[in-house]
Amino acid sequence: MEQASWKLTKSIMILVMIVLLLCSLLLGYVLSSLRNSLLKSSQLTTEIIDHSLDSRLMELRKYSLNIELSSANSQTKRLATLRESDYPILYELVNLIQSYKYLNPLIEGIFIYYPKLDWIVGNIGSYASSSYYVLDNELQAEGYELFIQTIQEDSGEVLLIEDREQSKLYYRKKMLFQGNLVGYLLIRLDIDQLLLFSQRNLNFTNQDFAFSLSLDDYTFAISGNESLLFHGKKLSDGSYFLTNNLLLQTRSTSLRGLSYQLYLSLSDQLKPVSIALRTSIVTMLIIALLASVMAFFLGKKNTVPLMKLLQQVGAHEEQGTKDAYTLISMRIGELLRQKDDKIRALQYQREAMGPLFLHHLLSCRTDSEHAASALLRRYNISLEYPFYVIGVIRSEETSTTSLQALLSWARTAQVDVLAGEKEGDVVVLYTSDEYLNYESVVASLGSLLQENSLFRHARASLGTWHDLLSEAMQSYHEALLLLEDAKMGCWSFKQENKDCSSSLLLHAREAVSDNQLQYALSLLEELYVRYSQSVLETPFAENQFLEIERMLDISVKDVNVDLTSVKSKKHPIERCLELVKSLLRAHELETNGQQQSVAERAASIIEQEFTDPLLGLYRIAEELKLSSSYLSTTFKAQYGVGIVQYINQKRIDFAKELIVNTEMSIKDIALACGFSSDISFIRVFKRHEDKTPGTLRKT
Repeated sequence: MEQASWKLTKSIMILVMIVLLLCSLLLGYVLSSLRNSLLKSSQLTTEIIDHSLDSRLMELRKYSLNIELSSANSQTKRLATLRESDYPILYELVNLIQSYKYLNPLIEGIFIYYPKLDWIVGNIGSYASSSYYVLDNELQAEGYELFIQTIQEDSGEVLLIEDREQSKLYYRKKMLFQGNLVGYLLIRLDIDQLLLFSQRNLNFTNQDFAFSLSLDDYTFAISGNESLLFHGKKLSDGSYFLTNNLLLQTRSTSLRGLSYQLYLSLSDQLKPVSIALRTSIVTMLIIALLASVMAFFLGKKNTVPLMKLLQQVGAHEEQGTKDAYTLISMRIGELLRQKDDKIRALQYQREAMGPLFLHHLLSCRTDSEHAASALLRRYNISLEYPFYVIGVIRSEETSTTSLQALLSWARTAQVDVLAGEKEGDVVVLYTSDEYLNYESVVASLGSLLQENSLFRHARASLGTWHDLLSEAMQSYHEALLLLEDAKMGCWSFKQENKDCSSSLLLHAREAVSDNQLQYALSLLEELYVRYSQSVLETPFAENQFLEIERMLDISVKDVNVDLTSVKSKKHPIERCLELVKSLLRAHELETNGQQQSVAERAASIIEQEFTDPLLGLYRIAEELKLSSSYLSTTFKAQYGVGIVQYINQKRIDFAKELIVNTEMSIKDIALACGFSSDISFIRVFKRHEDKTPGTLRKT
């Protein structure tokens, strides 16, 4: 009987899951297809608005350019003062402006402001600036100073000026003469006409849509149903479902900073989906109720296994408590608290042992890495990363107070450091997985000096990087030398430019992994010559040699190599050297004739993509799946220049061809060659060719 009941329960649960799955799939399909259809329809409408609106707005640039290049304006720009004999020129310019005003229904007015002459020439005539403003603003002089200030100081192409609770939208173009600013050409747009023109192709009632115009983040004109507007953070161009029934289409116009937003209410179109959704929710609630009832009966059946689990985790049923899940949760929480207590105890032990360890490390003669490792074991301290740097902090407070403040900050900020006192200073040992990574140290420890009042007027410095603890005294003394001239409240350091044994080992491992055996051989030989045997027997070094030897053993299996000479070597570096030499001899023809080096692969990428402004060392390294430091070193060793210099030379060579053989502007050539701007292009060009692009074109 019990077995039959269990089978029936399982059958019901399977049926429930199938019904849930079918409902979810049906609702998802209907919702997805309907949304896609509505989205495509709205995008088509937006494209029509874009085309019609931009075509009108682009005419503004054309009009402004024609007016600026007119003979009347050219003569006016040259005037230092205004005489009566110049009035015919101004009237000619007025007639020209009036002719352009009536060409575009969006234009409400056009005028040119000449700051040096304090004169405005526009569609209503030629007057002094203040007089023109009064005539153009219903005989109101209020706001004139703000109007002139906005024209001259605002840097945008489009201006929005609030005048007596009324917004006025202007397109502005600066006019230059012999490199000097001599005037501003402004075209005032009729905002109401702009709204009507933009939404003339919309087939929606006023309650189903809202249309707004914005300048940067400020919305200055609205039509339609204002309750549909979205008042959150401005969104970039695109299509967005703000809610299930509200679609937003936002687009930028051809005038920089000016954009429009179209809100469409789709509640009527989505009614079938809403009904299906409600039906699905009711169905799922019923199924959930059935599942709850079945879970209750199944829970009774699982009581025995739960009681066994309680005993295994050490939970005991308290008086009046019958919820086994609560007991398990309480016991797990208790175990987690015990774990946290143990972690805190280990942290406090590390904080207590750290000062003693640093005191002995910086006071005793630790001549070998073996002695330094013994010192770590003595104080039960382990260092996670192979590279380290010593920092020194000198404050006005006592070293004991400063040390306690540092340890308290480290616990709060979760920064893993060793700290101690020495001769009145606070000494910090910081470890990292990257060599010469001063930026990581400053980023991690920078807030210590900025957020703690005890250290805001303290001097702090960082010594040299090392991968051997036996060289800690050198890092400490370098930090002391920099401390005297260190600025208060920030870390002082002197950037190094060298390699240590661990860096060479890591580069050698990467070279072997990438099958760059010649480069790996040079690194291993440098290690063999520069460092003693004791240095190459550290745990870090041994692990690296084992990994290098493992990769070389795999490569050796594919070629016919005599391993007798390799097996006779006792030290790992000697075996690795012999293996690399054997592989080089076996693959000499393949390496010289068929295989393409890392540097050549990088050069090939540069040849194809140097016109891309985003192309650089880190992108090429990521594409080749190599570290940037290894790629930079390998490339420079083969080609004699760095990757950035190589890319710039390619761009300069291409630019020279365009300058000589085309009529393109310098700015267009800069963009075509991969430079971010014409300013950076001219600077790089002059550094490479000792002349500017304009000089080359003239010659």
